[in-house]
Amino acid sequence: MVQTYQGMNKEIVGILRAGGIPHEMYAAQYIEELQAKIEQLEAEIERLRGEPERVLGYIYQGLMGKPWDSDRGPLTANCLWAEIGKWLDQARAENERLRAQIVETEATAER
Repeated sequence: MVQTYQGMNKEIVGILRAGGIPHEMYAAQYIEELQAKIEQLEAEIERLRGEPERVLGYIYQGLMGKPWDSDRGPLTANCLWAEIGKWLDQARAENERLRAQIVETEATAER
């Protein structure tokens, strides 16, 4: 297999077009189309690079009622799961506290 280099594509396209041979012209056109598609996909990847963290930020803010503190580092899926775990633990503890309070109130009312 031959190693390919992006910078060589323009030179190869020029060589292929210079001959004027139909199948070489086709190959040159195909190389140019593929290069354009690669550049388009690379630009799209770059545009989407920060998207997951932004989406996780929306989820975090929706659950916690406050934005993620960037001083804590980047918000990753693992960070979000850890925060959700803490939130669930707090909710369970509050639920247990309220349930104990209800039981105590009911016991006091029966006396």
